Amino acid sequence: MSLNGDDKKNVNSSEEPDFSERIYRMTGDLRQIVEKRVELWMIRIAEQFTGIIAESMYRVIGVILMAVSGLLLLFALAVFVGELIGNEALGYLIVAAPFLILGLLFANKRPKSVIAKTQAQMMDQFYKNLQDKMPEDEEDPDDDSDYKDSEEETDRGSNEKS
Repeated sequence: MSLNGDDKKNVNSSEEPDFSERIYRMTGDLRQIVEKRVELWMIRIAEQFTGIIAESMYRVIGVILMAVSGLLLLFALAVFVGELIGNEALGYLIVAAPFLILGLLFANKRPKSVIAKTQAQMMDQFYKNLQDKMPEDEEDPDDDSDYKDSEEETDRGSNEKS
């Protein structure tokens, strides 16, 4: 049985793919790797986001429970003050007056510097919490920051000895 040129090509291609087919497969594999990395990144972000939301919900629930208990304590204080004075309505008015005055002050005077400062503090706390929850990625082999840090420490140590 003699092999013509076509038969040799088929035998050769069944054993080992040609260069263009290898490149095609590699690009497909690379595309899948990139897609999987993006999916993993999205899952990590979703996990962190849901963690932040869950933590925020627990904090909000805690604040609501403390507010309700504080409100009940204020009712008890109003009843107590009313009994001391002899007029329950006046006890409620005395207890509510400081909150009414503070509420009016906050509603009428909104200093922009206080609002900006509070917003900055809240954003800083949010970013700090987000960074604390982010998992560390594998070290990048091209990243030589540890090498640079060790050089700086070596330089500082030699400067301190001189």
